[in-house]
Amino acid sequence: MKSLPKYFFLIVATLFFHPVAFGKEPDFSVTSTAILDEFEVNKLAAELKYKKKKVSIKGVIKEVKSAERYNQPDTVEVGLASDTNMFSSVRLYLVPEAKQIDAAVKLKTGDFATITCDRGVKPAIFGVEADGCMIETKLQSDKAVEIDSLVIALKFATSERDEVESQYLGKRVKTTIFIERFEQIDSGRRMIDGNSGFFCDVDRSVIKSFPTKKGSYTVEGVFVVVSGKPGLSRCDIAK
Repeated sequence: MKSLPKYFFLIVATLFFHPVAFGKEPDFSVTSTAILDEFEVNKLAAELKYKKKKVSIKGVIKEVKSAERYNQPDTVEVGLASDTNMFSSVRLYLVPEAKQIDAAVKLKTGDFATITCDRGVKPAIFGVEADGCMIETKLQSDKAVEIDSLVIALKFATSERDEVESQYLGKRVKTTIFIERFEQIDSGRRMIDGNSGFFCDVDRSVIKSFPTKKGSYTVEGVFVVVSGKPGLSRCDIAK
């Protein structure tokens, strides 16, 4: 049997273990709020940091729409919200692939998604933008994680906020809140806990099945942060 070339196993090992072989790992993984804040604090430093880098960005869907990009009218734009500035957003332009378009069609305002872009991130009017993006994940979890909304709200007022976001952001959670206030929002109705400020955003399509009186309720939804406050998106009464 003829012996294999001297460097054969080295080449195979490099191809198998190197991230480029099956898609390079992101250079940075950030939340939409964090990257918007970076550009707000120092636009030049942020632009140099993310230029031509592969960046994975996770956040709450603000909008999904078609857009014309570089004379391509069928480009899909996905906007991720900031939890500190309602006028600012991360605008991500998806690669023109049928699989990505199908994934975008299934997204709804308030969903939590991770989107990775391989051509860097740059400043834009009212936020930042990136091209060459792909939807990696949209949160779908069968079992909710139980949390104490009051404890979470208290931790958000301390240095433990980052730990809480890292642990729960984008996950489906279950908690009990005492609903004291109701507010109308674009997607439906926001119910707010009078003790902690923890909120529960209910989609317009299911509002009729929700209580309209103040009281204690156990709810489930996707853990999000809006305007610096923790709460639930796509909220529903826990079964």
